[in-house]
Amino acid sequence: MVSENRFWWYADGVPDKPAIAPEVDFLPAGVRLDGVLGAHFSNGSGSDYVLHGTDAAGHGFAGYLRGGAGDIGYYYRPLHQGAVSDVITEPRVAAGDVDGNGYSDLVLGEPGAGTGGRITVWPGNDRGLGVDGWPSRSYSQASTGVPGADEPGDGFGGSVAAGDVTGDGYADVAVGAPGETVDGVQGVGDVVLLKGSASGLGRGTSWHQATPGVPGAAETDDAFGSAVRLKDVNGNGRADLAIGATGEDIGTARDTGAVWVLRGTSSGLTTSYAASFNALDFGLGGTAYPAFGSLLR
Repeated sequence: MVSENRFWWYADGVPDKPAIAPEVDFLPAGVRLDGVLGAHFSNGSGSDYVLHGTDAAGHGFAGYLRGGAGDIGYYYRPLHQGAVSDVITEPRVAAGDVDGNGYSDLVLGEPGAGTGGRITVWPGNDRGLGVDGWPSRSYSQASTGVPGADEPGDGFGGSVAAGDVTGDGYADVAVGAPGETVDGVQGVGDVVLLKGSASGLGRGTSWHQATPGVPGAAETDDAFGSAVRLKDVNGNGRADLAIGATGEDIGTARDTGAVWVLRGTSSGLTTSYAASFNALDFGLGGTAYPAFGSLLR
């Protein structure tokens, strides 16, 4: 559990006792935390943790805690301190076994970095994240195999998710670029799915509201891809992609927001049976619940 610049943890089982603080004051001065992500990044007996938020300068920050026996926080390593004011929020951090080596890999989105944003992947291994011999790798829309062009304001990395879309044992990575211009229309937004493999992330495919079969229309400032989530919705062993567009207008209600779902198949994502829904579909009212789909779980 995190709160501003503090981190607590609870013992196993029902948390019927007060939270326990780590033994050491491991966080750099001025760090403000937004969240925590747990996964098996190393060969420790328990989960490891990535704490994320901003550093003292307001730049994106992530720190790595290796789990296992002993005190949480004893094995700590600063992992990422960005050069721009990109808060590493929950939609911008994900974990999945991209290279199929049995360890989770960490994916961080930095939509304000470089020209049009980027993601960085830290590979998991027996010794944990950020160790010698296991360097991180960054991807932008200027990288080979990544669809689109690296342009200012794209916000590539504004949201990230990891999951096995094809069921081949490798986690794929979905990257939202909510500021992407599509067919000359600004701020439509776009989602890129990068394929996992033994050598890491490979060639990607792109999806937006001008893609045939995707419900809706490409409109200014829809922000398609402001949130993404990969999860097996229909239980067929393949992750389905949920996409949030917080700027989507519903009728005359502006920026109501909506969510799309594209199904995972053995050959990748498909628009067959694609679905879209918004707050009105649940009887919530459009103007009372703006930015529907801003966080997907």
